[in-house]
Amino acid sequence: MMIYRLTSLSACLIAILYPGSIKATEWHDIEHHFSGVVDTRVGYVDSDKSYLTGGLGKLSADAGTQVSLSQLGLSYQAQWGDAWSSRLVANAYVDGINNGVGLTEAMVRYRDIPTESGIRVDVEFGLMYPNISLENVATAWASPYSLTYSTINSWLGEEVRHIGLSATIEFLGKYRQSAHDFSLTGEALMYNDTTGAMLAWHGWTQSSRQTLLQETIPITAIPAMQPGGMLAEQAANSDPFTELDDRIGGHVVAK
Repeated sequence: MMIYRLTSLSACLIAILYPGSIKATEWHDIEHHFSGVVDTRVGYVDSDKSYLTGGLGKLSADAGTQVSLSQLGLSYQAQWGDAWSSRLVANAYVDGINNGVGLTEAMVRYRDIPTESGIRVDVEFGLMYPNISLENVATAWASPYSLTYSTINSWLGEEVRHIGLSATIEFLGKYRQSAHDFSLTGEALMYNDTTGAMLAWHGWTQSSRQTLLQETIPITAIPAMQPGGMLAEQAANSDPFTELDDRIGGHVVAK
């Protein structure tokens, strides 16, 4: 497969609603924040059929010219008190290939004010990305740096999310007259047992799309999957948010 040309004329109405740009009236002492992103594109692709439709192409678009709503993202955050907050993130895509709308993140957070010695506790629970990306840091996990995510972040958006509980202890340097902070994070997670399946099937891809909570991802059909083939029992789609062995995973991060 060769990609001869990929052009994108992006109207990119990125961050029409800037993070924190709308702060609604407090309802029952709860602060409500809305932010959003709208990304519209015109593009031309000369490639194979997209992996999003079970093809061998490495891009999120099929061959030809497309006009698409590449991302319509909305983030809602509620803050009550000094420590408690919650966040819901929904995304919609209208590209003529795999249209859809649904949740991509949902979590509750407790983040207390630091103690006199500069120690702060930060706990999150819900549907979340692992905290490993320096690229997708804008509203609704969009990237402010490029139209198409890097290959590794395209994979993260496709199938690297989980339902988990994350706890962080932060040691803030300014309380100790230091320029350096230190944090230790431990996380318990489930509902991500198929992570890596799509990477094994179609390899690295490039897109600016996040799999919605209710979505499954088509697996590229190969001759071995036909009746009587070695992989005839292989499922036609992969569910990135499923639990297979009822075991809790985890990771620890220090920085």
